Amino acid sequence: MNVKYYLCNLINQGHFWQHTDVNGNGQRPKFYFLPFQWLMIILSVFITLYYLPKGFNDTFVGYIIASLSIFVGLFLTLILTVYDKFQKIDFSLARYKENDQIELIRLKNFFKQFTSLTTYSILLSIISILLLSFFILFKFSTKEITINIAINSTNDLKQLVKILILLFHRITTLYFLLDFVIITIYAITSIYSFIISEFDKIKLKPDNDD
Repeated sequence: MNVKYYLCNLINQGHFWQHTDVNGNGQRPKFYFLPFQWLMIILSVFITLYYLPKGFNDTFVGYIIASLSIFVGLFLTLILTVYDKFQKIDFSLARYKENDQIELIRLKNFFKQFTSLTTYSILLSIISILLLSFFILFKFSTKEITINIAINSTNDLKQLVKILILLFHRITTLYFLLDFVIITIYAITSIYSFIISEFDKIKLKPDNDD
C-alpha cells in the first residue's frame, strides 16, 4: 500500500511540476495531459503505423536499454547531491525577514520541482526498460503490423485482439521514450533557469574613484 501511495504521489507531482514554476505559478491542464503530450501521443501512433511496422530493431532496443540504465544511475546521483545541498540551507531565516521568506520558499520549490521531475524521469526510464524488454523476450519486433493487416484482421476477433495489444504496446513504449526526453529537458531547463536567476541577482558595480 505504501508503494502504491508513493508511486501515485510521484506521478502526480511529476505532472504538477511540469506546469508549475518555482514561484508556484501555473495552471493545471484541463485534460490531464499538456498539449504537447497529446501531440506526442498522436505522433507515437503515426510513427508506429507508418515508420515502425515491425517495431524497434533488436540492436536499437539494446542500445536504448543501456542508455536508460545509465540515465537512471546518473539521475539518482543528482537527486542525492541536490538533497545534500538542501539539508545545508538554513530555512529558519524565513521567520525574520519577508524577503528571506520569499527567497527560501522559491528555493524550496526549486528543490521540489527538480527532484519531482528527475525522479519522474527515473520512473519513465524503468517503465521504458520493461516495455522494451518485451521486444526481445517475446520477439515483438519481428511481427509486422500495417494498417492493411489490421483492417484485414477485423473478421478474425482473436487475431484482431493480438494486433491491438501489439499496437498498444508499441505506441505506449514510443510515447514513454518521447516523454522521458521531454521530462529530462524540463529538469535541465529547471535547474538552468534557477541558477541563471541566482547569477542575475549579483550586481557587479565598479568601484568609484576618489
